[in-house]
Amino acid sequence: MVVACFLALFLATTIIQILQMTIWMTLESVLLLVVFLIGWILLLIQQAHARGRLEAAHLQLAAFAMRMEELTLVNERQRLARELHDTLAQDLVGLTLQLERIDQHLEKKRHERARELAQQAMSRARATLAEARTAIDHLRANALGPQDLLQALHKEIDRFRETTSIACVADIAALAQTPCALCEHVLRAITEGLTNAARHSQAQQVHICAQFQEDFLIIEISDDGRGFESAALATLQGHYGLLGLRERAHLCGGHLMIESAPGQGTVLRLHLPTQTRGGVL
Repeated sequence: MVVACFLALFLATTIIQILQMTIWMTLESVLLLVVFLIGWILLLIQQAHARGRLEAAHLQLAAFAMRMEELTLVNERQRLARELHDTLAQDLVGLTLQLERIDQHLEKKRHERARELAQQAMSRARATLAEARTAIDHLRANALGPQDLLQALHKEIDRFRETTSIACVADIAALAQTPCALCEHVLRAITEGLTNAARHSQAQQVHICAQFQEDFLIIEISDDGRGFESAALATLQGHYGLLGLRERAHLCGGHLMIESAPGQGTVLRLHLPTQTRGGVL
């Protein structure tokens, strides 16, 4: 605006001089022209600096977008790894356990019982195939509600009892109040706990307890099996289920505790917050 005013004054002075047939410009006109030229040069310099800052901002934005894409890819790979373990891998473990039980009954010539387990294994194989197709089609995007959670857990517990012949006491009525955002994580956590008990614990009984304490949902899965040294967890290889549980707890803002000792059984205790600082999950 200042430059424009000086330019206007300069033009007005020039026009007056032309009208007065004045050949030589006055000192005032020269000063106005110099001020105009200086202002114009400063404006060009400012525009050049602005373009430089804009290009730098574009480069930073491109680098940030690339970094976000890399993080998104890593998170998606971790999510898919958890889902593959918590669905297909666990179902295949269950089928393997059922086939082992069938083999034991056949050795003892318990053909009727072996036939029942074989039919259950076939039914489970079909369900696993259907679940795999659903996972591929929808990338496990379906929402799980509290009532669906309880139904799914009761099915898993019944299947666990039938397949392993291990007694399982479940006190999970409180899960009817589970926030929807936690339902999928709760289902996978309890399923993983049962799978570990079936594969490693050699337990006679498993106990599942769920309760709300203040702003936390606490899920405890304990068994009376052989246990292990808790310090050995850091060196165990291939235990992707426990790694997935830790990742799920971290995603929810909670944490996983594992207590065990040789001959003392194992306790998995999952603390999940039911609220965040911004409100309910």
